[in-house]
Amino acid sequence: MFGVVRGDYDRFRSLYMDRIQSYRPRVSRETRMLLTAALIATVALWALARVRFSDRPAPQNPVQPLLTQLTPRPTFADLAAEIGALRPRLDPLLVPASATVAGLRLQDDVALAWRDPRQDGVTWSTAALLRDDRASGLTLVRVDRRSTQLPALWYPQPGGPRYFIASEMSAAGVALRPVYVAALTAVDNPRWPGLEWQLPQGSDVAAGSWLFTADAALAGLVVDLGGSRALVPAAIVLSEAQRLLDRPAAIQAYIGVDVQPLTGAMSRATGSKSGLVVTWVDPRGPAAGVVRAGEVIEDINGDPISTTDEWDVRTARVAVDEAFTVGVRDARGTREVKIVTSPSPPAGTASLGLTLRTLPGVGVEVVRVDPGSAGHRGGLRAGDVITRAGAADVPDAADLRRAFAAAGDRPLILAFTRGLNRQVTALEK
Repeated sequence: MFGVVRGDYDRFRSLYMDRIQSYRPRVSRETRMLLTAALIATVALWALARVRFSDRPAPQNPVQPLLTQLTPRPTFADLAAEIGALRPRLDPLLVPASATVAGLRLQDDVALAWRDPRQDGVTWSTAALLRDDRASGLTLVRVDRRSTQLPALWYPQPGGPRYFIASEMSAAGVALRPVYVAALTAVDNPRWPGLEWQLPQGSDVAAGSWLFTADAALAGLVVDLGGSRALVPAAIVLSEAQRLLDRPAAIQAYIGVDVQPLTGAMSRATGSKSGLVVTWVDPRGPAAGVVRAGEVIEDINGDPISTTDEWDVRTARVAVDEAFTVGVRDARGTREVKIVTSPSPPAGTASLGLTLRTLPGVGVEVVRVDPGSAGHRGGLRAGDVITRAGAADVPDAADLRRAFAAAGDRPLILAFTRGLNRQVTALEK
């Protein structure tokens, strides 16, 4: 009896152990540990990649592009290849707008460009000037028709270094080159309805350049910011361009007043704590007899004003024949006066249009250039020194005026210096 039970037990145990053996995992313990370690390492590398490259979009599947996430930024050798790949995408967008500035094709036959609103004498080479905003410097010009579509927009943000692709003019037309930007710092400027992003001092990019990302997204427009450079975001630039395109063409109003920042000495002399000092008033302009050089303009229509940028923006957007009130202070006290703009400089100021100072033995220095005048059209600026006028060497102010009058219908050739540069221009009536 015992032998029968014992035999049944052995058969049952044998069947049970066979069943247990069939359920044992086919992967060894060492292999399971290795796979677990690989999974943990993959997750750790993905997390490190997200921290190191936080500006890149997170992939939906982190495993496949992991090594791509960890790949370093393109090297200098790779930049040329990237620019070459971008050219077919950016060429339809960029067009020469002047000898020094590239335009962005806003519509099939309209391009958007920038010129420094504080400087005159820019000549647009592509075609007719359509509209311009003297406050911001945005300018619309007519160009050859070509079908195009605006690119995607890139939105600036503070952060570490990166490369952009910048447009610049060359003898062969619009060129593209990489520009290194160490950081972007938010700044406010009354010329634009939003924040600009200041580039570090010494950034090798010209004002008027368009910046793109390596993905051909439009980052914005580089403008001058008091001697440094700033990036105006693409969204703001295109919004202002559309506003300029939608409004009717208008004649630039004339005020005939120049100002400069308030100094400590002028503050003590006038008693003014803030404002702008009047440096020149056109004796035949709309402000003649209303304000005088040496007085301080503290506000416009009740709004305080303290920078020349604020003055330029407010006066650039005043309409012709529009009246506005300025608060003026001098040593005797304050008063409010009204100025009514005119459509253009008075007759006579738009002829030669130069305020001059004779430099004995040197020539004649340009102190001021009237908008719309022959000097303005000839590209002269305040600070230029005219060393020859027609046949007269080392002219004084009277020699220059006589030479201009005697030229008749012929342009008057002038030689002048601007800093260390020697240049020649021709003044036409």
